[in-house]
Formats: sequence, C-alpha cells, structure tokens
Amino acid sequence: MNEGEVVRAEAKTGGFQTRYAAYFTDAQLTRIVETRKGPRDGHGEYTFTGARLVGYQGTALEREADIQVGFDMKGAVTSSSKGTSVEDIAAVRTRGQLLRSLALAHRSTTQHSESGS
Repeated sequence: MNEGEVVRAEAKTGGFQTRYAAYFTDAQLTRIVETRKGPRDGHGEYTFTGARLVGYQGTALEREADIQVGFDMKGAVTSSSKGTSVEDIAAVRTRGQLLRSLALAHRSTTQHSESGS
C-alpha cells in the first residue's frame, strides 16, 4: 500500500450523482472529497481518523448552505457552524459512512484486480 494513495470513483447514491476522491495514508482512510450533482449540487470534504468520521465541511445535503461539523471519536458533535441543524448533522454522518464504505470497497476491488493480473 502506498502512502498518499488516492482512489477516485463515480457513483449514484442517495439521489445524487457523485464524483469523489478518497485519500489513504499508511493504508488508513484520512479524507474523502466529493462533488455532488442532483437535486442540490454541492461539494464536501469528510475527514476520518481510522474508521471514524471526525469532520465535515462543505455544502449541506438537505438545503443550500455551507456548514462545518466536528465529531469526537465516539461520534458526538464537538463543533458546528452557526445554523447547522440536527438534520444536517444526521445527513453528514449517513453520507460520510456511505462514501467511506464505497471508497473502501472500490479500493479493495481495485487492489484485488491489480494483484490478480
């Protein structure tokens, strides 16, 4: 596994067409940057420590607004930008974990096909 590995992919998830780049350091996912097209175009950057989502900054998923949210290692909110709703936070958590799963699966599939060549 390469330090600084980047996995890029496109998918349709949760009503959005998304293009994302997942960044790995020492085989650990560190962040995902996505661009969404759909009912509400937007972008976001999800930050991870191990398997935990620890931060998000970007466009809210449910409305037109820029938000920022921080989480501790147990998933509790440690900070959020003014006006960030409970619904915004729930949507970020759900989408962050969905993108994490997609990125890990894509990376695993890519590595498997490369090692089988």
